[in-house]
Amino acid sequence: MGNFFKTLKDGCFQAQNGCGWTDIQPLVTGILKNLIAIGMFVAAFMVAYAGWTLFRGQGEPAARSKAKHILISVVIGSIILMGAYFIVDLILTKLQVSQEIRNISI
Repeated sequence: MGNFFKTLKDGCFQAQNGCGWTDIQPLVTGILKNLIAIGMFVAAFMVAYAGWTLFRGQGEPAARSKAKHILISVVIGSIILMGAYFIVDLILTKLQVSQEIRNISI
């Protein structure tokens, strides 16, 4: 995360003429990578919560239904999250954004 803010500080805020396209690319890449990591962490936590709900419910139909609903929501959310990542990756590929900028370390 430190490199993300360093890139922002050294790129955009030090520029004489404001931010350019090459300054915005690392910013968007850093934000996207951090959102993916946070989203996957939340998904893993929700899977554990669904398991805990099922375990705590001791086989009650309401608890099974709630756990099933949580798991289905996690799967759909993960598909949307990864789909958004792949769409942005496709757009960056079609715009021929260099790998050096796209693979910024965070």
